[in-house]
Amino acid sequence: MISITGTNGKTTTARMVAHIYKLSGNTVGLATTDGVYIDGNLTVKGDLTGPQAAHMVLRDPTVDAAVLETARGGLLRRGLGYEHCDCGAVLNISADHLGLRGVATLEDMAIVKQIVVEVAKDTAVLNADDDLCLKMAAHTKAKNLCYVTMNASHPLVREHVRSGGRAVVLEQGMNGHMVTIYDNSAHIPLIWTHLIPATLDGKAMHNVQNALFAAAICFSMGKSLEDIRHGLRTFAGSYFQAPGRMNVFDEHPFKVILDYGHNPAAIDAMCKLVDQLEPAGKRVCVVTLPGDRRDEDIVEAARILTGHFDHYICRRDDGLRGRTSDEVPKIMQAALIANGVAPDAISVIPEEVEAVDAALKMG
Repeated sequence: MISITGTNGKTTTARMVAHIYKLSGNTVGLATTDGVYIDGNLTVKGDLTGPQAAHMVLRDPTVDAAVLETARGGLLRRGLGYEHCDCGAVLNISADHLGLRGVATLEDMAIVKQIVVEVAKDTAVLNADDDLCLKMAAHTKAKNLCYVTMNASHPLVREHVRSGGRAVVLEQGMNGHMVTIYDNSAHIPLIWTHLIPATLDGKAMHNVQNALFAAAICFSMGKSLEDIRHGLRTFAGSYFQAPGRMNVFDEHPFKVILDYGHNPAAIDAMCKLVDQLEPAGKRVCVVTLPGDRRDEDIVEAARILTGHFDHYICRRDDGLRGRTSDEVPKIMQAALIANGVAPDAISVIPEEVEAVDAALKMG
């Protein structure tokens, strides 16, 4: 059983891991924010990342591998739903859902997310590039500790590797970036990132990081190198494989990217991707945040967006979560203007369908 938590990337990483397991012959039970999947079939739809979803997967007699996306909400409301997992992974800690259920700071959030490595028996997989994740190493009793880093000269990971520890590292080579595994003094080049479709030729660095974690988890759980390579090379991040997670549509004369980026860190990742793609035409962004995010999170998202697009369409989220109909769009509009965006480069269109339609017509 594998438990995956963090602020961003949980769903995509869980889907990558489940895909690798399925291709290697397992019957996988997968719980995500989209629903519960048994052997690739959606059995229950909804945001199912808590103990109830875990029970659905673990009680299914056909399942021989469980991959569980573990979110903050379920942990705070009802706990994990199980005593131990084989592998617990924490991808990152960033500002999201702060101010809810007594979680006021990033340090508070880290304490909540840390639970999955506290109950991991075989391997704890941690993001060495995130200081709050690094500190969790002192709180795991797992047999193995595997670090993931996108910094090939990370001093702590270097010492960990030199002492025979396990790590998955992004290394620069002649042909681009290589996902590389270090384990028990072995150096194992796994796959070039541009060969992983979900990374958009290696340019979507947040999905590069998700692939590093998927490789770390699957290698730690005994999957063969060829199974991991095959899984990553056939995970395209399409709407079919990862709905709402950086889906790319090429049916129009222009490129459309859809991503459920619901916090400043996720929005920053998408801005960096757009810059990497270097589009020749007009850049149009349709954006919102859920109503239960703090005003400062909405303002920070607007600051990050500034300068990356030619036109901004501010809409509302389907779930108002205590906000009025156009409250979030207007906060974002004001913040964009405060950061130097011209007022005539911003539209406020609260309805989602109307906002997306307007953006497509601008293309």
